[in-house]
Amino acid sequence: MTRLAILFTLFAAAAPLAMAQYNSYGTAEIVRVEPRMITTYQQQCREIAVQTPYSSGNAAGGVLGAIAGAAIGNQIGGGSGRDIATVVGGVVGYQAGRGDSHPGGISHRTVCESVPVVTQRGETVTFRYRGRLFSQTFD
Repeated sequence: MTRLAILFTLFAAAAPLAMAQYNSYGTAEIVRVEPRMITTYQQQCREIAVQTPYSSGNAAGGVLGAIAGAAIGNQIGGGSGRDIATVVGGVVGYQAGRGDSHPGGISHRTVCESVPVVTQRGETVTFRYRGRLFSQTFD
């Protein structure tokens, strides 16, 4: 039994020395850790109110409408009634030929733009090992 105890003691004393042979890597000192930033672009949209200008319609269409309306009005009635019908036909024809006219107002429009977005993607670690500096980027 004594022989076994001596062998065990010798083995226990020699184990750290044997491990020291295999652990020759040493340790590294972390000098700096920097975030790795990247920029991507994202579309960002918003709705805005826009002032709509007054529209007076189509002037050329109004002139043609007035001529046609006056010609039609001239076919109605007789004497001074015919003159009044011609004028009324011209005015109505002008309004009809001009098309839609509308007062100014507010309309809504969607406006989109690309905006940069900066996010962190990993980091770069700088460390000192055996007197030399090394850097490694991790995602």
